[in-house]
Amino acid sequence: MKIIGISLLLLSSFIASKTLASPPLIEALFSSGDRIRGQALKLTQDQDFKNEIPLLARGQKESLHWNSSDFESPLILNPKKLLRLQVINSNVPSFSPYGKHKATVTLTNQSELHGELLSLSPERIQLRTPYAGELSINPSMVQALEISDHDKVILSGEPKLEDWDIISDEEETQAQWSVERHAFSAPKGGTMLRQLELPQRWKMSMQLEWENRFNMIIGFNINNNESDDTLPETGFFAQVNGHRSIRLEKRFFEDGDHKIMPLESAISFQNINALHQGEKGKLEIYADLKKGEYACYLNGIEIFRTLDSNPASKPQGKYIMIQSLKHAPIMRLSQLEVSHWSGKLPSQIDANRLKNEISLSHQSGRMVRLRNGDALKGSIGKIENGLMELQTDIATLQIPINRLAKIDLTSNKKEIPRLYPGDVRAWLKHGGFIVFQLHQISPTSLSGYSQPFGKAQFDLNAFSLIETNIYNDLLHDQPQLP
Repeated sequence: MKIIGISLLLLSSFIASKTLASPPLIEALFSSGDRIRGQALKLTQDQDFKNEIPLLARGQKESLHWNSSDFESPLILNPKKLLRLQVINSNVPSFSPYGKHKATVTLTNQSELHGELLSLSPERIQLRTPYAGELSINPSMVQALEISDHDKVILSGEPKLEDWDIISDEEETQAQWSVERHAFSAPKGGTMLRQLELPQRWKMSMQLEWENRFNMIIGFNINNNESDDTLPETGFFAQVNGHRSIRLEKRFFEDGDHKIMPLESAISFQNINALHQGEKGKLEIYADLKKGEYACYLNGIEIFRTLDSNPASKPQGKYIMIQSLKHAPIMRLSQLEVSHWSGKLPSQIDANRLKNEISLSHQSGRMVRLRNGDALKGSIGKIENGLMELQTDIATLQIPINRLAKIDLTSNKKEIPRLYPGDVRAWLKHGGFIVFQLHQISPTSLSGYSQPFGKAQFDLNAFSLIETNIYNDLLHDQPQLP
C-alpha cells in the first residue's frame, strides 16, 4: 500500500463517534492511484449547508476523516483527490422493499429509487425505501414510474471480473472481457463463466449496447468441463442473433449418449424485428426448469417462447455463461441481475391493446398500464391498503397495486435536477444509481441533498460503489498507478 502526502495527512488524535451497527469495509481510491481500506468517519468543512438548497461553494478546508487498521491513529484524507469509495463487504447482503410490490422511480438524470409506492399526486410521489426511509419526490423530475413483483435476488450489483472465469481465445493475447464505467465490455468477443446455482424458476435481465447488430450466447445449468466443441458438453444455450433470430438448445447425456436437442420457439418471427430496433435494449430471460418453459424478451417484446417436451432430462450443471461473439460483439453489458421468478410472464402489448390505448387518447388523466397489458386512463386518487384509486370517465376503480405495470408521467414540464459541487453517484447493490450532493458520511451512512427528493440519509450497506468528484473530468482522466 502506497500513501503519499497529496492524498493523506496524519491526524495526531481523533476519537470516532460510536455507531450501533458494525460498519462495512471500504476501499478509497485517489487520483494518484493510492488506495486505503478502512471506514469513513466524517466529513468536516469550514462552511455548513443551510436551508433546503445547499451552498454552491464548498469549503477549502473540507476533509474526510478515516479510520484504518493499518495506522494507529485516524487519518485525514483530501476528498478533492478522491475518485471513489468501494464497499468491500457489507453486513446487510440484500435489501427487500416494504410491501408486496417494487416501485421503480427513474428520475430525469437517470437516478433510480426503489421501494413501496405510498401515494401519487401532481405535486409529490411518496416512496418508502428500505435504504433511506420515506422519500417525497417531485414528479416534474421523474421520467418513469414502474411497478413490478419483488423477487428474491440471486445475483446483482457492480460488475467485477474477479467473480467470473474468463475463457481466453488462443488467438487473443489479452483478456477479451473488461469492466469499463460500470459495465462489462467485449468489443472483440469473449466468454466468461460463473458458478451460480439456480432455483427451479428464475429470471435474468441485463442492459445491452451494440453496433448495428449483436450475436451472443447465454448458457445456464452448464458444466465447466472442457470439450472439443466451442460450448460445454451439457447445459442450456440461448443464442440471440442480430440477424433476427434466436434459438435455444439443450445439451445433455441420456443413457450414456450425448444429445443436442433444439427447442423450437412458438413466437412469430415478426416480433424478432425488435432485435433491429436501435442499438441498445433490455434483455430478459425467464426459465421454469421443472415445467420446461422458457421465454425471452427484448425491450418488453416477447421474441422467444418454448416448451420442452422432456423437461425431466435436463442438465444439472451449476454455472452460467455469457459469450459475446467476435463478428457481432456486445459493446456494453450492464445491470446484470438474476432472481427468483413467480412463474408469470410479462404480458404482450399486442395490436388490440395498442388500439385500446389509442381509443383512450381523447380522455383526460394519466395513462395506467396493467400487468395483463390492458390500459386505463383517469385521475389517480388515494393509495392505501394495497389499492390505488383511479377515477375514469366511466367509474371510480380500486386497482390492486400488484396489478400495475407502469404509470405514465409524461409532461411538457420535465426538469433536469441541478448539478451541485460535491455531487456523488452512489451505485445500489441491486442495480441503478442515485446522484445526490454528499453532505456527511459516517461508518454506516451517507447523508445529502438532491433537488428531486430533498435531504435524505442513506444506509451505506445499500451501496456497492460511491463515485466522487463526478464532474471533474481532468481528475478522472489522470493516469493511475497499478
